[in-house]
Amino acid sequence: MIHRSKPKSILPYLLLNILVSALTTLTVLVVWTAMHPQPTLSSLPPQPELTPTPQVVIVSSGGNLAPADQPVMEISAVMGAGDLGQEAVILKRIGKGSVDLTGWRLQNQQKVIYTFAPTPKLVVFENGSVQIYTGAGTNTATTLYWNRNSPAWRPGDTLSLLDDQGVERARYKIP
Repeated sequence: MIHRSKPKSILPYLLLNILVSALTTLTVLVVWTAMHPQPTLSSLPPQPELTPTPQVVIVSSGGNLAPADQPVMEISAVMGAGDLGQEAVILKRIGKGSVDLTGWRLQNQQKVIYTFAPTPKLVVFENGSVQIYTGAGTNTATTLYWNRNSPAWRPGDTLSLLDDQGVERARYKIP
């Protein structure tokens, strides 16, 4: 005859283990906090007052730009031409200083025109770039949205970037 013993439940032991672990962790945290107080603002040594260094930003616009034969901006790429959800033009600053694009226009040969408005003011710094999406969105410092209902550019279009005086500063043929 085989004698079977009643299986013991391990649940009370697991609960006891959890309780002991929690109490041990709590004790360690209380002791650590008591032995390592956090510094307060009043206990820190006084910091020297910092004087901001003035920065000079040169912003060029129409009259101060380089001559028309010297490039100041380039149309780097046109992405997703014909697809409103993807369509974007990437402009890049080339040359020294920065350029205020207020009043500049981006247009194709069919006279579809995007004009850079005074608000938000867009200044492209040296080696900087900006993306202009045809569709809707929220403007950021480097991305503008035209909020059109239909695509503006087609493969084969030639885009021109005109400054605020109407002088062509860059040209790009969409492949």
